[in-house]
Amino acid sequence: ARVGGDEFFLALPNTGDTRGAEVAARKILRVFTEPFTVDMHEMYISASLGLSSYPADGAGVDALVKNADTAMYRAKANGRNTFAIYSQEMGACVSERRTLETRLRKAIDRGELAVYYQPKVNLRTRQVTGMEALVRWHSEELGIVPPMLFIPLAEETGLIEPIGEYVLRTACAQNRVFQLASCPRLQLAVNLSVVQFQQPMLVETVKRVLHETSLPPHLLELEITESVAMQNIEHTISLLRNLDDLGVSIAIDDFGTGYSSFS
Repeated sequence: ARVGGDEFFLALPNTGDTRGAEVAARKILRVFTEPFTVDMHEMYISASLGLSSYPADGAGVDALVKNADTAMYRAKANGRNTFAIYSQEMGACVSERRTLETRLRKAIDRGELAVYYQPKVNLRTRQVTGMEALVRWHSEELGIVPPMLFIPLAEETGLIEPIGEYVLRTACAQNRVFQLASCPRLQLAVNLSVVQFQQPMLVETVKRVLHETSLPPHLLELEITESVAMQNIEHTISLLRNLDDLGVSIAIDDFGTGYSSFS
């Protein structure tokens, strides 16, 4: 049965255990290795499957569906186009993730996020020539939470938008303080996530933050990864031109990990 969007349920009665479901899952995945013809065009579609079994993974429909859904997202996280079998460990991971998400939402209001500055040093002169803003989370309950844990979560939940703007405003304000203290004119680098890069109001946000902090635009450098830049070329070119018109510098991070050429 199709339950909405691109999600389907498949009930297999009297299988006894997950082995029958595994056989069915492999058959389904084999079907998707062949192209589908749509309007004379061949299209390849992948599938991610999550398996749960009665009564081990739930005594009712709701529990079985929820656990199968959890397993499906694990299959997607494992690279898609595969299947995963639900386990109690998965359930524990989901519970931990929900707890972390709840605490991250509160962290923004509690002021638990802090911006650190990694210096860029000229090795010949040993002078600091710039810096990169890095956000860190000091949780009251969890202590220091590694960025590799909360940044992907923030991107998935949309929390990266308020976090990203907080980092941008805090870092620009701090760089302005450095300038007023007669420090060298340091260029500040701030990373943009894929979610931020796709915001229609990104240029307006950057312009507003620069105005509010009185930071000269040429002292701000925005970093985007090559994979983000290459997702939508027309959008990227338009956005980068608008940022360039503001006087902001652009840096391409992780160059060479994707498919773009120097041109």
